[in-house]
Amino acid sequence: MHHGQRLLQEVNQNGAASPLPAGDYGWAEEISLDLDAVSATCPDCHILLVEANSPDTDPLMTAVDTAASTPGVVAISNSYGGAEDGTITAADAHLNHPGIAVTASSGDSGYGVSWPASSPYVTAVGGTTLTKAAGNPARLDRADVVRGRQRLLSDRAQAGLAA
Repeated sequence: MHHGQRLLQEVNQNGAASPLPAGDYGWAEEISLDLDAVSATCPDCHILLVEANSPDTDPLMTAVDTAASTPGVVAISNSYGGAEDGTITAADAHLNHPGIAVTASSGDSGYGVSWPASSPYVTAVGGTTLTKAAGNPARLDRADVVRGRQRLLSDRAQAGLAA
């Protein structure tokens, strides 16, 4: 029992309870997925949802900085990404918050990673879809996935790509 404590607090990119950005179906889906994952993993955690005014870099980085400057925040999850280029990496400084785990989705486009997941201050996170091939056993355990990842990293290193 939480005795009146709110486990979810929603604020705008400046940390104020209002005005909140207008609703957006695409963002709502991402927010819902993130909140589901975080609350399932840590049902007693206090979650601060900081919503940027738009999907542009400056408002998104303002939201990250607001979250990082909020007392008690230990992790920041970012579910957006785009192409990395010389101009976008200038925003990397907004992701550098020692003592706070900053994560970002690695992308939805298969091979490669998007920014901000490619930032040196961010831990890239992602998922995959595994499909059973005909004739293979149905069982796939964590060791199989780890070996597959090690193989992928080895292949990427041999190709001269950063892992």
